[in-house]
Amino acid sequence: MSSCYDLQEEEEEEEEEVEPEKGTPRVQCAKPSPDLNPYGLVEESDEEEEEEEEEQEEVTTSHVTQTKVERCHWNLKFQAALEPVKRDIDKSDLPYQQRQQIWQDLADIAMDFTYAAKTYGRIIISEVYQTNEKRTLQPVSIGGLAGGEKFIIESILFKFAIDTEGIFGGDELASYKNAGQELLCLNAYSNLTLYPTTDKPTPDFSFPLCALIDYRGFRLISMALLPIEGGSSLIYGSADGADTVLNTDPEASKIMLQTADILGLKEHYVCEHSRTNAVKLAAAADIELHKGLDNRYYLLDYSRGMPPQDTDLQKKVPMRHMLLKLRPEWLNIHGTPLNPDVFSYFIRFEAPRDKDNMSPEEIELRKAVRAQCRADERDVKEATKKLILEQIPFVAKRLPQLTLGLSGLESRMLLQDWMSVLIHFYGINLRFMGLIRNEMEKEKERLIESGLTPKEAAPVEKSEAERTKDELRCQFNMEFKDPNLKLSAFITSLFEQMDRDNDGTVTWEEFTTFLLELQGKHKVDTNLISHFDSWSNHLLIQMIARVLKHEFNRKLREHMRFLKHTGERPYIAVVVAYLNLIFGESPSSVEYWDKPLRKLLKKQFLDCLKSVPADVSLKEMLQGMKLDLVDENEGIVEVDGICVLFDRLCTLCGFDWRGTTRQQFSTRPDLYKVSSPFDNNDMISLDECIKKTQIIAHSQGVVLRMKAVATASRPKYSRNLSRQSIAEFKQSLSAVPRNQRTLRNTADVLSDMNLSGLADLFYRMAEECAPRDAVTLYKYGYFLANQNRYEEAEKYYKKSIDIKPRGGSLISFAKFLVSQQRNAEAGEAFKRAKDLFPKNANAHRNYAQFLSVVMGETGEEVERALKRALELDPKSPGIYNDLAEYYSKVNNKEQEVHFHEQYSLLKTKDSGRLYVSSRAEPIAFRRLKIGVRSDETCGTDRSDKVDPEPERLETEKVETEKVEPEKVETKNVETEKVETVKVETEAVETEKAEKIEIEKVETEKEVNNATNAVSS
Repeated sequence: MSSCYDLQEEEEEEEEEVEPEKGTPRVQCAKPSPDLNPYGLVEESDEEEEEEEEEQEEVTTSHVTQTKVERCHWNLKFQAALEPVKRDIDKSDLPYQQRQQIWQDLADIAMDFTYAAKTYGRIIISEVYQTNEKRTLQPVSIGGLAGGEKFIIESILFKFAIDTEGIFGGDELASYKNAGQELLCLNAYSNLTLYPTTDKPTPDFSFPLCALIDYRGFRLISMALLPIEGGSSLIYGSADGADTVLNTDPEASKIMLQTADILGLKEHYVCEHSRTNAVKLAAAADIELHKGLDNRYYLLDYSRGMPPQDTDLQKKVPMRHMLLKLRPEWLNIHGTPLNPDVFSYFIRFEAPRDKDNMSPEEIELRKAVRAQCRADERDVKEATKKLILEQIPFVAKRLPQLTLGLSGLESRMLLQDWMSVLIHFYGINLRFMGLIRNEMEKEKERLIESGLTPKEAAPVEKSEAERTKDELRCQFNMEFKDPNLKLSAFITSLFEQMDRDNDGTVTWEEFTTFLLELQGKHKVDTNLISHFDSWSNHLLIQMIARVLKHEFNRKLREHMRFLKHTGERPYIAVVVAYLNLIFGESPSSVEYWDKPLRKLLKKQFLDCLKSVPADVSLKEMLQGMKLDLVDENEGIVEVDGICVLFDRLCTLCGFDWRGTTRQQFSTRPDLYKVSSPFDNNDMISLDECIKKTQIIAHSQGVVLRMKAVATASRPKYSRNLSRQSIAEFKQSLSAVPRNQRTLRNTADVLSDMNLSGLADLFYRMAEECAPRDAVTLYKYGYFLANQNRYEEAEKYYKKSIDIKPRGGSLISFAKFLVSQQRNAEAGEAFKRAKDLFPKNANAHRNYAQFLSVVMGETGEEVERALKRALELDPKSPGIYNDLAEYYSKVNNKEQEVHFHEQYSLLKTKDSGRLYVSSRAEPIAFRRLKIGVRSDETCGTDRSDKVDPEPERLETEKVETEKVEPEKVETKNVETEKVETVKVETEAVETEKAEKIEIEKVETEKEVNNATNAVSS
């Protein structure tokens, strides 16, 4: 590494040069198909055009265009499903059932596309080395240098992520990662149009439906065809390596400037190589913006969308300005706009052939371009330096803090499932995990030397230190529903105080003393050293797993090239043999860990083994680790590092094992005490791994959460759906870690699962990403209220309403005030929600419920509010029930019977549905004012929780009707009679039971008669 960062690249041992891997699938293509833009429509041949002219002479141009658009049916459906997400999902008065349908439609299309792409992609990869005569699916010739063969099946374009032209020196891993960069940048750009996090204008462009398929060592990019026509539809960027650069459309230029402003990209000159000219672009030179036949703007070719890191780092990586990119999250945190084309030839003119005949304008332009290059390179070097020297040490301290206040299960889940998401959240690439681990080891040594040794502790300034301790101790001793949450807040506050006070007002001695005090109060691991150890161990295992994953892929590609076999069993044998080499107990395994594996680790992860002595065996090091693994039943099992590595490898590589094989090898270290622990018959198949775009994973996570909440009466099934929802949200956050909507949705599901510590963490992460997002703030306020953190809850509620009053936040805050017996303020909040959002049925309904239940009113205002709610949402059974109850109170029997019948009819219709179309049951008000019975809740719900009114579909808790036969409620008077008869009957039974046997028989007859009378 460059000396300017005080780091050094570890020298690799000399080894014989190996010829770069050749033979990327170069199977001869079938007869070239008509010319086609890689993402667009097939241009019709002359013969086809003549036939069409003969058959349809009167076909208009508009009809032809419409036909071409409809031919891209995946894109047509996808864009149609995205429109309401962009347009309507944030509307406060959008009916719940429409929100529900919006996400369901998008999830359906996403699942269909993923299934088709996976099915066809598996066949394409299996037949990659077959001749065209033997192939099921034939390749097409559509141009383009990178990617080898391309296929078009069912309006989906498939292209290999392989280096056929030697752009990366034949390095297949580089091509593999370059495809990952394309999906990463696509997600970063698309996130701007879907989830705006700032007050800046939202750019209006469209993006393709896309997924990556990893199978048998190959990566295949699948993308829905778009209604564009190659060069004729290109209006911004370059499609020919900057020979021609376009920026002529004012609307396109506006869109790209908006995206650059939000992403942190710098507008810069791009030099055309076909002539001495330069064009200003606000994106990478080879990103393309097309004007589609459907009049949408489509953005394509994202692989070079982000700026590179300083090229003085990792100099042995070929084409590092294309591969070693900075993450979008770091651009957001860093704040200074960067040039995505820095270090490339796109921003440099070729040397002039005739300097004497250059015009003054051309001379000035060349000077401006040279000055731009110097300034942009300086900015990127500074951003990289800040990342290495400031951000990585900060994150190395921060990550152990996150687990310090969590319960054992939550801490293990965070380490096991969310490590990469958290590292990306702070803008750090995974290739720097070695540097993070080194900083953790340094910090751990510093803690041992200074923080845990009282003799060496620095003196404390009594006044401020004692004031800080008293304040934090007071905060800690408050009554919290979940003590782990309070512990987390306590520790975070203390760390922040220590970061602010660099003059020794709070020492590590005091901090560790606090932790010892807390450890006696709560069963929480407050040993900071152990948390540094856990993170350090998991980071090492993560790095080894990723190196082994790429080695598996390389071996599979080699054997596919050699065997040319479409079946799977030979490749399973290759995988099992390599697994035995890694995990078996043999001399060859020890040698592999100590030499080849070490070398691969050093090559892929910078300074990753700096803190590991050369004479220490990596395998023995992992075997000596004592770690906790969360099993499929959310139980904690103590295992060693080898078991955790195996479990991680199975997740990364898609190994499908027979029966309980994976569970056994993930929890029993003793199974590895043989030379060949695995057998070919243990493995069922090599499954494909799918990487989806952020919006696809998000929509599927939302739908799964809806179903989980709707099936809450079946706890095991509901919790399983919640786990699946978390898995989808995790994939969504892997794509865009700083998406506030997905973060708070994840927090909602974690809260549903009673993982309160993790939920609190994700709410705070969502707030950090979008501190002025009103929905995030009020959702966090609701969560805090349910944790009995009332002062904090009120603060977040008010902050949310001040930023942007919404129907849901106002109603939720009003119910919170009712729970605090502040009815006057609650009434104002309910009325404000109704007045601000006159088309929100829930606002009118909750206002009526407040007047009727809390205030005990039965006037016309209650009736008007309920009838208005019914006009806005005529399919809500709960509103009919509220009206029936209202008319019962005012003794209007005719209206009571009418609305009760309607309620019963609608509820019966909804009983067979998985989740209801709207919130049929109102929220119970607790701690009501004196004189109001606690069981006089609105509707039929008797929930003890003060739940917020739903604002967005994916974040609300749906109160569903149980799927049972309807039980028609009896009128109040009749109910009291029945209860009286039952009491009298029970008294008679008790009295008669004490008499002789003959009298018992007579009593039983009387009871039966009484029961029959009640039934009749």
